[in-house]
Amino acid sequence: MHDPHHDDDSAPRALTRLTTGYALRVTDDDRTLEVYAPDGRMCVQLVLAPEGPRIELRGASLAIRTDHELTIDCERLDVRAAHGIALVSGGDLELAAVGELRSEALAQRHVARRGDVQLQAESDVQLDGGRVLINSPKPGTVR
Repeated sequence: MHDPHHDDDSAPRALTRLTTGYALRVTDDDRTLEVYAPDGRMCVQLVLAPEGPRIELRGASLAIRTDHELTIDCERLDVRAAHGIALVSGGDLELAAVGELRSEALAQRHVARRGDVQLQAESDVQLDGGRVLINSPKPGTVR
């Protein structure tokens, strides 16, 4: 059960088996705690590095629930999903960037169920398409 992400040369201690089938291991220098699933896959790794702790979770799923606010504060946030991402809010949703905001997709649809769609720019607004259709919905589109 060697972990290729193990980044130091400290020897791991023997596994401590739990009644649940999971197992714990701590390295000899007490810097790394690993939790292994019953099938031998590492599912949790906690590394106490000089720059601060690093936690890696691996599993079938991960859920975070709170009755109040959840804050993620970091230098950079990367989110990757193989089959889709959904952001759903019961209130407003705000996207803000100090730099440029870019979105790219095979196709894009922006719908205001009630109210206006507003575009505002300090400079030019450019529309560039094969055809620019105004008040000309395609057949079968919801209006």
